[in-house]
Amino acid sequence: MNSNFRNTTNATWWAAIVATLAMTLSGCGDLENVEPVVEMEPNMGVITSPIRFGEDDGTGHPGILKLHIRVGNSGFLCSGTVIEQRTILTAAHCVENAAAASDIYVHVDGAYRSASQFYIHEDYSADAPHIRNVNGEWFRFSGPDIAIVTFAQDLPAPVVSIGTAAPSAGDLLTIVGFGANENEETGVRRVGSVEFAAVTETYEVDKNTVHHNEGSLVVNPGPTNQVVCGGDSGGALLAGDDLIGVTSGGVVAVGDDNPCVRARSANFISPAAYLDWIESKVTLPVNNEVVIADELLCSAHQMDTANTFVTPNSYSTNWGGRNEKWFRNARGDWYFILPEGTVYSWNLGTTPPAGELVGTLTPVFYDDPSRLTDAQAPEAECAQPEADAGDLARTAYDLDQTYEFRFSGSYATNWAGQGEKWVVGGNNNWFFILPNGQLNRWSNGTRPVQGEVIGTLSPDFHADPTLFHDAIDPDSAAEECDGDSPAAIAYRIDQEHSFRFSGSYAEDWGGHGEKWFQNGSGRWFYILPNGEVYKWSVNTHPAQGTLIGSLNTEYHTDPALLFDAEEPTGEECEGNDLSQQAAQLDADYDFRPAPTYNQNWGGMDEKWFTNGSNNWFYIVPNGTVYRWQSGSRPLVGTEIATLSASYYADPTLLINAAE
Repeated sequence: MNSNFRNTTNATWWAAIVATLAMTLSGCGDLENVEPVVEMEPNMGVITSPIRFGEDDGTGHPGILKLHIRVGNSGFLCSGTVIEQRTILTAAHCVENAAAASDIYVHVDGAYRSASQFYIHEDYSADAPHIRNVNGEWFRFSGPDIAIVTFAQDLPAPVVSIGTAAPSAGDLLTIVGFGANENEETGVRRVGSVEFAAVTETYEVDKNTVHHNEGSLVVNPGPTNQVVCGGDSGGALLAGDDLIGVTSGGVVAVGDDNPCVRARSANFISPAAYLDWIESKVTLPVNNEVVIADELLCSAHQMDTANTFVTPNSYSTNWGGRNEKWFRNARGDWYFILPEGTVYSWNLGTTPPAGELVGTLTPVFYDDPSRLTDAQAPEAECAQPEADAGDLARTAYDLDQTYEFRFSGSYATNWAGQGEKWVVGGNNNWFFILPNGQLNRWSNGTRPVQGEVIGTLSPDFHADPTLFHDAIDPDSAAEECDGDSPAAIAYRIDQEHSFRFSGSYAEDWGGHGEKWFQNGSGRWFYILPNGEVYKWSVNTHPAQGTLIGSLNTEYHTDPALLFDAEEPTGEECEGNDLSQQAAQLDADYDFRPAPTYNQNWGGMDEKWFTNGSNNWFYIVPNGTVYRWQSGSRPLVGTEIATLSASYYADPTLLINAAE
């Protein structure tokens, strides 16, 4: 009825290992002096019941290794965990019959290394009671069933930290060992999932004296009914990446030679309960707090903020076979992180999992994905990630074409308390942009506001929303003609909007003496007698719109010059260089940026800035700059210069012109 989870091997295996050792490990102890052994029949019995221990772990959990223990002309297979670079923690019953340390071998990187020393807990006894009834269930106990095996050289495997925090009932834990698989084979690293049940006492030989009241951990088979099997002895019970249990034994079904325990009967020895004894034999590495650079913390925080990750109860490690760990976002979309720290959004249904790269971190975030899914911003202020200006311009233009953004007359800044600014879309849907540049479609009526993220731009687009609600196609501007001449502007905006004659100019329909035409998407535009071209704000009458370019009177006289514009050459293309004028203005007035442009505060769709003397200035859409007469509303100001619409689109061209 009792079972220790080690597997017996035969002398043929030992003959093979001796030959291997002679070739690969001479000089590592006295291995070349191992005497040959004769063949004998293996003493393993016949496995007739199904094996229910997890999946092939491949290269996962490389800190759990396979042990071979030679006993006479036969031997045992067990498992163990690297707790220090030259030290393995395993079960006492795995090594209790070894005559010497050189009879204990670890198999790692295709080679066998013999131990230099081993220590069995002094209170362990093979004669200890193995069976005890707990709440009507039978469990196997054997006192402090733990042992330490040390080696003369560093093991090429990562160290696994010993966990000291107690899990809670129902927590999913991971079991790892080299026990039997579904093909009745041993020696392949396996991984499974179980549920934590309880912490119980371990007893001394007299069956009545408690040796340690937190010495044993009891588990239930997990959601996939996985348990430990023959050969898993000494293996690992993990909470996350920490070792919290050493596989000891359990109760097997009577009479069927099944090397797997019955349901609810696996027992693990707690290394935390015997930490003093472990540290009396070996110096464990200090588990210093992981130090993560602020740049990485910022990246993780920004990634979490943008995607709204949720920390799961279990990361479902290696579900897809890439040793990945899984989590979701607030909308239920799946993501995974690979061991090197790369994060992907999963292409649903792909196996092995594939997806779009979300970001690149480091292995410490794989070790503990909660550093990403519950990311904390560092004390230092996070700089916004640099983005390619061309890519952002393309994204803004594509979004504007898709959602047909327009200015509603006010940005209603901070209406929802998030510092956001609001615009309207083509179907009268509301959109808002956050200070970090995240653009959202509002779920109408929600407050606190909720919305779907439709794009991530940059803080510049929040400072000046015209960059996305009147976005310019970055691919349409003439490469050889980007000046401010009327011909250059006409060609540029025609390329951006694909103007066409609608059959009638509908002159003065909007009350301004304007003439009307459309673009390729059917949106309406008009040109005033002075040559200013506007994109119409739908349903306004008298007509209102957003200035997109300033031409001259001949384009109003014959709008075909605009919507059949040809690429200018020579003098037509040179335009008017306003940069020197802007630089002189900036030098004269010492312009300074304001925290926000306060667009349309005065009702002229103007943008505001200040100067070194705290005087206020504003620029209107056609590029005319005014010094405000303080206190006036409607606005009264003194015109100080006329630049162009490009300076209105980006006032920093003026504010920073003298730099």
